[in-house]
Amino acid sequence: MTENLEIIVQASHAQARASDPNVSAFVAASAGSGKTKLLIDRLLRLMLPQPHPEKAGEMIAGADPSTILCLTYTKAAAAEMQNRLRSKLAEWFGLSDEALLQALEALEVPVENKQILSDARDLLCKVLESPIGVRIETIHAFCESLLRRFPLEAATDPNFSLIDDQEKRSFLEKGIDVVLPEQKEAIDVLSPQILFTPPADQKSISLIGMTEALAGEQEEFTLWNPQQKQGQTDEQNLEPEPKPKEIFDYCKKLYFQALDLSEEDENWKEKWRSVPHEAEWIETLKIVGAIDKNRPEMLTWLLKPVAERDIETWKTFFFTTQGDPRKKLSKVDEVKKAPALEGLLKDEAERLEKLKEVQDKLALAEFGAAFLTLSRGGLLTLDRQKHFAGQLDYDDLIRRTKTLLENMDVAWVRYKLDGGLNHLLLDEVQDNALIQWKIIKALTSEFFVQKEDETHIHRTIFAVGDRKQSIYGFQGAQPKEFAKTQAEYAKVVKDAKAKWAENVALNVSFRTTKPVLSFVNTHFQGKMAKGVSEDSNIFPEHFSARKESWGRVEVWPAIEVPAVEEEDVHKAPETSARLLEKRLCDVLQSHFRKRTNAERKQPHLDYKDVLILVQKRSHLPKGLMSRLKKMGIPIVNCIGSKLIETPQLIDMMKLCEALLLPSDDFAFACFLTSPLGGLKDEDLIELRLKDVEGKALLKTAKMPLTGLWEALKKRFAEKPKWQKAYEMFAGLLKRVDYDTPFQILSQALGAYGGRAKMISRFGKETEEPLDHLLEVALEYESLFPPSLQGFVSWMAENETTMKRQAGDGENAVRFMTVHGAKGLQAPLVIVLCKKGKALQPKGFYWLPIKKDDSKGKLPLDAWGGAKLPTDYAAQQKVRQDALEEEENRLFYVAATRPADWLIIAGWTNSKDQPAWVEEAKKTLEKMKNQPEFSFEEFSYEDCPSHLQLPVQVEQKEKFLRIESKGDCPERLGKQKEIIEKAVAPMPDWVGKAQGWQAVMPKKEDRLARPLRPSQSEDGALEDLPSASSPLAPAKPALPSRKQRAAQKGKIIHRLLEFLPEIDADKRVFVAQGWLDRNAKEWIVQDKKKIASDLNVLLQKPVLAPLFEKGSRAEQPLTGIASGQVVNGIVDRLNITEKGIYLADYKTGSKFIGERSPAYRLQMALYAQLLKEIYLDLPLKAYLIWTETLEVTELNEQDLSKILREWSAKQGVKEENS
Repeated sequence: MTENLEIIVQASHAQARASDPNVSAFVAASAGSGKTKLLIDRLLRLMLPQPHPEKAGEMIAGADPSTILCLTYTKAAAAEMQNRLRSKLAEWFGLSDEALLQALEALEVPVENKQILSDARDLLCKVLESPIGVRIETIHAFCESLLRRFPLEAATDPNFSLIDDQEKRSFLEKGIDVVLPEQKEAIDVLSPQILFTPPADQKSISLIGMTEALAGEQEEFTLWNPQQKQGQTDEQNLEPEPKPKEIFDYCKKLYFQALDLSEEDENWKEKWRSVPHEAEWIETLKIVGAIDKNRPEMLTWLLKPVAERDIETWKTFFFTTQGDPRKKLSKVDEVKKAPALEGLLKDEAERLEKLKEVQDKLALAEFGAAFLTLSRGGLLTLDRQKHFAGQLDYDDLIRRTKTLLENMDVAWVRYKLDGGLNHLLLDEVQDNALIQWKIIKALTSEFFVQKEDETHIHRTIFAVGDRKQSIYGFQGAQPKEFAKTQAEYAKVVKDAKAKWAENVALNVSFRTTKPVLSFVNTHFQGKMAKGVSEDSNIFPEHFSARKESWGRVEVWPAIEVPAVEEEDVHKAPETSARLLEKRLCDVLQSHFRKRTNAERKQPHLDYKDVLILVQKRSHLPKGLMSRLKKMGIPIVNCIGSKLIETPQLIDMMKLCEALLLPSDDFAFACFLTSPLGGLKDEDLIELRLKDVEGKALLKTAKMPLTGLWEALKKRFAEKPKWQKAYEMFAGLLKRVDYDTPFQILSQALGAYGGRAKMISRFGKETEEPLDHLLEVALEYESLFPPSLQGFVSWMAENETTMKRQAGDGENAVRFMTVHGAKGLQAPLVIVLCKKGKALQPKGFYWLPIKKDDSKGKLPLDAWGGAKLPTDYAAQQKVRQDALEEEENRLFYVAATRPADWLIIAGWTNSKDQPAWVEEAKKTLEKMKNQPEFSFEEFSYEDCPSHLQLPVQVEQKEKFLRIESKGDCPERLGKQKEIIEKAVAPMPDWVGKAQGWQAVMPKKEDRLARPLRPSQSEDGALEDLPSASSPLAPAKPALPSRKQRAAQKGKIIHRLLEFLPEIDADKRVFVAQGWLDRNAKEWIVQDKKKIASDLNVLLQKPVLAPLFEKGSRAEQPLTGIASGQVVNGIVDRLNITEKGIYLADYKTGSKFIGERSPAYRLQMALYAQLLKEIYLDLPLKAYLIWTETLEVTELNEQDLSKILREWSAKQGVKEENS
């Protein structure tokens, strides 16, 4: 315990040293070490007064909040820091002097001068009253505000808007579509290798995807004026748009110049076919004969005329199928028989290797020229559109800000900024791209030029990051720049005689337990340390502040699935992913329920304690989330998915497609079977293939086969659910040519109950995508003329992704990618690993047109399988190494998310284990002899019950586990704080109302809150609920059976009010007439049945006293029963000399309804009210069930017993008991 406290104290001192407001520092903060807390501490200390360095006892005023700028990586991080800062300031405002002193001492703030207490409390007002407060924002938000502040200097529209990715892609596609018909030569080059439309999968390469990538590389790709001629100025180059052929030729010329190619090199095929020393070759090959099977083929090839020689055939003799030179060209026996052969083969191989290099360069040049020719149209269209509409994308924000700050012609901009910025704080700097570092350096270029003046207004720069967590290489992150920039700033600060904190590192985790951190320390050694350590490849050891807490690490190897036997071919085959899904669901279920004595080693978990991570969105086993949902386990899918791929939006778009073309049976069938239509497949079959009597139309041929919509129009009246689907579709169809897409969707979701139906089918989480769809519809209408056809086409190409943010209070299992989980934590983290393909570097290489880059650079890639030039092949190796390093960092982020328990589970489609699983297994095997942990290894046959599989498998791989010795806690997720903060007791007045405040009224007497039994149709009798908020989400629609029963109950209730007064022989006729007028949507058979059944009911002998002449319908009753005011309405009441007869009509059937105690209690309350008036009369009560028209009789004894039991529960004694 002493050792643990020592670690905590050292970590606290390191944080205090890093948060010192007088020094500049770059801090390397490992996962869980309190990075956000450190930033907040530094912000607080910057704003608090500091001791004067020369005048003892005097204080220097703290920094003004408006002179502090804190740049973060994400909006979520910025919001979290803002909330934490304000919470801390608000907490200080209300603390007692003693508690506040302790809080300041914990920050190592000097407290000798008691004025510091007043200053600390005033910080909240100081921040709130400042015009801009403490600026905590993302770098993109900062750049946006800067460009709006200096639009003239930045040559930017001050009212610019941000263009989204979908709009950007549409403009690129438009531009490419315009030039495609004119560029046949370019199309011929590209068509065998890339797609001209967006691919359906991630594996294919598309022209639009490559053009988008090029549009994001404007920092490198500065070329563009294809008609520019050497020696001319820009003014001389204002020529009309060049001809299509000129563009392609110009681009090809640029690539030839950059790759040192000439027009003569284009004749490489003739050179390939023309073999030097052919006569000697032929003579030598004749001597050799068939010692090597290839020699006769070579001789045949050489004997052909030059024009008929096939290049690929000759190539196979000297190159492998991968295009590499063959290492062995001849056999020993051949050389002995014909010594000249070895020299001929060697010389020819060298000659062909040079020609092969020329061939590859020509292929690269042709492909590059064709690509630039076509992408040029898209890029120019995008630039024009952004210029005319005053739009910028996120890359433009960064590039233009960098240009603005580096432009010496408007240097006064930096001067203006320099006067209002004294302290710069940077968060997550390991993810900064090179251009972002340039912006930061430009901002601070004047920070340390002059020494601090006599007023001691000093400036600092503070950066915190962790190279081990740099996982955004695809966005240009440069983790190595952290150390490089740190060295540069250290020199600048020291040269200015300012204070610099050397080697500040935070390696103590306040999040994670020792077993998990020991696993991390052991894992990242050797080759696994690449990318997560400095150049020395020594991984910095992590320490846990929770050394005494329980922890566990498990590795579940991927399951080898047995082959399916012939007799099981019709059964769904088990896969590695399915078996993993089953095991995970069983394991989680066992931990969510209350543990038993037999499960002593299985801690109890809440749903929110579980975080499931995948490397990529495509690596999630598809059935896992649906399995958990079926088990009743709530989940939150925080993995981004395309908006158009969500099931709710698929249904909505199928409705739109059907509205545009009702004869599209597929779209219309999708609408009908969706929650919107509410039909089943059986309904479609009956509607489409059967007549009214249920006979197959194909056999009877009574009606020609028509479309679904035509069939529904003719037969919708046969069933209520058919009629509802018809009314919704027909109503929307009338408006489709007049209303905007937003109006159509709003009507479908609102007026026709679509939202409620969706919620009923998919759950409450369906609201977010539906709201997003409406927002997208409004966005479409702001960009294009509103038409449903255009909206459907636009949505089909929409790449917008949507992911939910898991709120802290949401009790659900979270699914996330490792990238999305960065900065989060959970007691149990499950990392799902799939065996994937080898990592391949992505992105362009950049080819200078001239060696000095004076004419710009061209994009280059291994297009069409062509080999890159030697210089770029080396760059490819560097990129491959960088990818492998980032993969190690990705696993580090995943492994440091858990607080207590880490599970690494694999699934695969091959025999090989996923790389993460294999390496984690090796790590646990290294740790099995560590005395502080217990190590377990077990096979699938003898694994614990909660890990066993539902099928028999043969598996060589074993489960591995290390955990803390001793029993695990009863539950995870509720841990004690490591350091308890001393907080002064709350003042006596807290929680009590002041004299001038209104106090809560006493609870009303029960007599003042009447019961209304008639309103309690389906539950116990309670007070009336409060009114619903109009902003509350719509309740799901009732299932069709209940809704129909309720409607039928209302009809029967109304008929029973007046039918008893009608003569028995006329009741059926009168009832049918009333139903024809008031229930038009009901089919004829149902109306006849209701009228007939009611006549039978009214003639039942048991109900004769109830419905005889003089009985009353809808009789109000008010009085006090068992000390409770009762206010109700009896559906039927008759009081005669023989007795009291009362009845109430109930929706539903007798079998189900009799189970409800509320119905019987209702009749008991009515009975007591009536008996107090008519003491001597016997009483009979009836419940009449409208669904089945059955009757339940209730006598006085039963009703009295029900009332006594209810009164006892209510704590009220009957007056006469």
